[in-house]
This record gives sequence, C-alpha cells and structure tokens, in this order.
Amino acid sequence: GMARVRQAMAALAHHDMGHMDDDAVLAQVAAVDGAIEYMFANCSLDPEPDIALHGLLARLMAGTQALRAHPGDAAPLAGMRAALDDYARLFDDPGADAAR
Repeated sequence: GMARVRQAMAALAHHDMGHMDDDAVLAQVAAVDGAIEYMFANCSLDPEPDIALHGLLARLMAGTQALRAHPGDAAPLAGMRAALDDYARLFDDPGADAAR
C-alpha cells in the first residue's frame, strides 16, 4: 500500500512545477486514496504501530481531501510528503528509504 502511495506522490511532484491539470491531479489523488483504503482493509499490525500508521494515513487523507476540493493548489503536498518522511522514520520498510 505505501509503495502505491509513494508512486502516486512521485507523480504529483509534477504538480509543484505546474505541469499537471486538475484531472491528472485527481487521478493521482484517487490512487493515494485507493492505496489507503487497501491498507485499512488489509493491514494487521500490533496496536502501537497500528496507531502510528493510522495517524500517518489520516494526514495523507487530509491532503487528498484538500486536493479533491482544490486540485489546482499544490500546498497540501507538503504535508503529505512530511507524512511519508515520518513513515520512513517510524517503520522498517526498505522501500521507504529508497523513495526518499
């Protein structure tokens, strides 16, 4: 799931440069939301890491909600990237470090 989030976030880097129209932004937002839904449905962690993951997913969802409301505004991407950085610090996921 997080690999799919990272992939969509990499595509959204073009939004910061003004190279994405609203439809392209919304397609990547849908990809992030789909990955988050997958994780909620399929992730089974011990309580402490589960709480930490849910907090990070909530931050990502806040970003996708803001982007759905205003797809032309790239500002929510900063908070979403911060959530991914926190994920890399909190979880032992080799893919997280490779994506940084």
